[in-house]
Amino acid sequence: MKIEECGVLVLKDEQVGNITKEMLARMGFREDNIFLAKNIEEAKDIIASQRFNLILVGVEEGPVLLKWAQAIGIRQLISLIFYSGGGEYYIRQKAKDCGADGYISSPPTLDEFMLKIKLALKQYKI
Repeated sequence: MKIEECGVLVLKDEQVGNITKEMLARMGFREDNIFLAKNIEEAKDIIASQRFNLILVGVEEGPVLLKWAQAIGIRQLISLIFYSGGGEYYIRQKAKDCGADGYISSPPTLDEFMLKIKLALKQYKI
């Protein structure tokens, strides 16, 4: 699958979500395949109606979304990255402890952002 065909969900506030959408578009993701959610319930509704390859989620919501994805049997189909501020060590450790596919400390450089997303998608052969 080509990167422009990937579905992406970003679970962040509107400002960070829009900046993230711009960065994803610069990487080659199609804007109409990038969805923004403001909370867990909205994210679940969107996931239930679309197919996603990548989810970027805050460190607080991430564990909840991971458990939910496992419970409904889609976890193995999705690359999930914790994307948050609050210190790189904390985010890295939380991602590792919860079984996320990676982490991105916010605000990232575009190069770091691109690298970590490509590495996570590579695990799923995307």
